[in-house]
Amino acid sequence: MDNIDKLIKENKSNDEISEKVNKRVEATLGMIMKEDIKEELQFESNMKKRFNIRKFAFVAGLAIIISVSLGVKYNVYAKVLDLLKSFEEKGEAPEKIDLYSKILDKKVNDSGYTVSIENIISDAHTIRIFYNINSDKTGEQKPGIWGNEMKIDDKDLVDYGGISSEEYLVQDDNKNWSGNMLVMRVGKELPKTFNFKWNIYNISNNEGKWNFDINVDSEELAKDTKTMDVNKGDKLDIGDFNIKNITLSPIELDITSKENINDKENPNAYINYIVLDENNKLLSLSSNYGVNKWINADNLSEVYYGYKLNGKLPSKMKIIPYEISNDSYNTMIGKSYAIGSKDVSLYKGENGSLDIESIEDKGDYVEVTVNIKGYLRADLLDRLLLVKNDSNNSKASNMNPESRKLINQNINNEKFILKFNKYFGKDKNYHISFNVGNDDKYLDNIYKIYEDKAIEVDLSK
Repeated sequence: MDNIDKLIKENKSNDEISEKVNKRVEATLGMIMKEDIKEELQFESNMKKRFNIRKFAFVAGLAIIISVSLGVKYNVYAKVLDLLKSFEEKGEAPEKIDLYSKILDKKVNDSGYTVSIENIISDAHTIRIFYNINSDKTGEQKPGIWGNEMKIDDKDLVDYGGISSEEYLVQDDNKNWSGNMLVMRVGKELPKTFNFKWNIYNISNNEGKWNFDINVDSEELAKDTKTMDVNKGDKLDIGDFNIKNITLSPIELDITSKENINDKENPNAYINYIVLDENNKLLSLSSNYGVNKWINADNLSEVYYGYKLNGKLPSKMKIIPYEISNDSYNTMIGKSYAIGSKDVSLYKGENGSLDIESIEDKGDYVEVTVNIKGYLRADLLDRLLLVKNDSNNSKASNMNPESRKLINQNINNEKFILKFNKYFGKDKNYHISFNVGNDDKYLDNIYKIYEDKAIEVDLSK
């Protein structure tokens, strides 16, 4: 055990793996030891007994078997650890997720594809599955799941109010292995322990049976999770809100809010929140792709919001409500800014400021350097579009997913270099548009921040 521990620490420097993860490795290896040899090594150490050469041979042989077994399981654990760390480094998995993970290493092979589930972790509203698909079949694209069904305690996932799902991918530099993380959010609260069935029946247009039956236990995570009742709110122009509670999990922070919108003139109006820590820094959304809000399937006025903790639990938190209404920007492309433009002021008003420092053509994409201030950075930057004029038609696209991720992971930065992929050809017939029409006051008319109605919560209690 000491040799294995030494091996781990020699191959995983402090820069690569935290002390807490080291402890998790030690605990897991201890678990492996118990599972593999607890029966074989349950003989008493009795100094009065005579030395037995047969027992010595048995123990020596057993030690060799154990070392081989541990070597195999260590390799599995190291692979899963690398997989988790890769997602953590990319900002796609919570930093402490590896501390609450259990290695599964369940594999099913059919029709030339091997699906392996390495890990699964669940909290109150989220299921994260780490899995791989391997195949000897050649092809440029990584195999993907084209048909599947999921059940929780033999109920369809939709019965739990499935709200959203996101797929993430990592791959090593040599493309020797890759991993997927599937994140599913549900409206109803999940049990702390449940049976999860995942039946896959189509991979990349190849039919087969890849069925998994897994017992999920999130008791350990639940022990380190606490819910604080808040029950504070106020009235806004478009309705009212009440922050019911805050759930503090080691891997995520969730806010439960009850909201009633009564603006009949603006049926699409809605409420959102700016969340700050004790240092007045913005918290990142739980998803790098903007999906941090989901609705209780049993009570449509109850809304959940998820935020990343970035490895640190805030001691205090300020929740500032803001509303979005009268938004018709979808039909208002706005002013155009050509490739090569520099030092363009897009917006300066009640909700901050946004300037373009430069717009450069990079061949496959257009690179836009921006400077931004204010609370609504993600909202404002999401209004930037890459537009191509093609005959009488205009084709538009948002920034690429990597840029969205960059913003969310560094939401407190005041400068970003964003990439807009050229989805409609590699020529230079593109320009950047700020999607607010031609009215400089447009943003101030649709966004309203209520700093005077902020809810402050002491999380240290």
